[in-house]
Amino acid sequence: DVVILAAGAPGGTLGTKLVPPTKCSGLVNRQSLITRIENALDHRVVLVCAPAGYGKTSIIGQVYSTLTQRGHRVGWISLDESDKDIGHFLAYLVEIARRVGLNFGHATSTLLGSGASLPSETLRTLVLNDLKNIQQDLHIFLDDYHLVADPDIRELVNAILHAPLWNIRFVIATRTENHLPLSRLRALGQVYDIESSDLRFRMDV
Repeated sequence: DVVILAAGAPGGTLGTKLVPPTKCSGLVNRQSLITRIENALDHRVVLVCAPAGYGKTSIIGQVYSTLTQRGHRVGWISLDESDKDIGHFLAYLVEIARRVGLNFGHATSTLLGSGASLPSETLRTLVLNDLKNIQQDLHIFLDDYHLVADPDIRELVNAILHAPLWNIRFVIATRTENHLPLSRLRALGQVYDIESSDLRFRMDV
């Protein structure tokens, strides 16, 4: 497939797409569950998978807030049905890296501004090469990943997860696994699952 890169994200979206949609100060603090997720952040993927109404966004938002307060390099992308353009998704990644002071996205940013047409495979290779320049740990939070229908975005995320980029880790909240390459990663012990049963309120969580 040939991908025509957009010149960045749609106007006015970065402020809402790159931060959790809820304020953690008004949420029930589920410290036991938060601690479990924090202790699992050395996995390539922490997968919070459950139906609507289980508080997935709330719990990963609290983890994101905690890591931010501790000075960790973290990025957040709130996904929705409008995310059908890999150029916009790449703009989100570049902006995340810029905000946390990482050396990523120079070549990608140039392409985003050029309106170039590239095969999707070439684009993925370019992004992976850019990511190899990152030496520090980076945790990327993807909220509502089940809403991603664009195959180029899914294939890019899968390519990152398949690559030996052990310092690039994901926390993903979703209702479905949505084509994520989890069988291989689970076999390698690189997936930590939080399921519906974990998210149900109990006195100890």
